[in-house]
Amino acid sequence: MKRIETTRFGTIEIDESNLVTFPRGLLGFSRVKEYCLVDHDKNGTLRWLQASGIPELAFLVAEPRVFFTDYEFVIREDYFPIIDLKQEDHETLVTLVILSVHEGGKRITANLQAPIVFNGRNKRAVQVICDEPHLQAQHQVYPLPGQEQSLPERAPREAVEHP
Repeated sequence: MKRIETTRFGTIEIDESNLVTFPRGLLGFSRVKEYCLVDHDKNGTLRWLQASGIPELAFLVAEPRVFFTDYEFVIREDYFPIIDLKQEDHETLVTLVILSVHEGGKRITANLQAPIVFNGRNKRAVQVICDEPHLQAQHQVYPLPGQEQSLPERAPREAVEHP
């Protein structure tokens, strides 16, 4: 078990096999490589991606399909080696998006343009940049789950894929 000091949850203990490693870090936090996921609520809809070793660094995250059932993006193959992704691992992939709370909770946005993808087999993760123009860095998600929204019309795939 690893003890992690946090400003939100106090000291937590986590099985080291549940730590998530970001070989490249997150955008803007390239030196921070190790995180754990902490449930925000009992149903696990919202979670915190808590940095190991930096008590005040945590990101509110959620699975994007909680808010947008039609959320899809293409992971470029150059990301595969970062998380040691093999063909048999595709079923273990987990996608999360970082949420931002604005105006004291009156507005919540999700970064659909830069999702976090992690390989469930080895707990290696990477934040990917999507080239798809309909995905925004601050896509409105408030009101919260149960009131689903649709994404804007998607561009034809030929227009967004790059060789």
